[in-house]
Amino acid sequence: MQPPDSSVVPGKCFRVRDGGVRRILKVRNGEVTFVSYHETENAGTSAFLSEPILLSRFVQDLDAEVLCPL
Repeated sequence: MQPPDSSVVPGKCFRVRDGGVRRILKVRNGEVTFVSYHETENAGTSAFLSEPILLSRFVQDLDAEVLCPL
């Protein structure tokens, strides 16, 4: 179930449909900047900083709120 836009605030993390996790860094002017975490084949985790995307687009990919990775 897609979380409401109002729950998308800096510091929260969400699991996305592809199994990754996104940590919200900034929400400004209807755009979201986040770090995307994905597990790698070597049992590690990779992290990528996003370009800002529209909030409406961001929430379409979300599955559920989760604890943020360390």
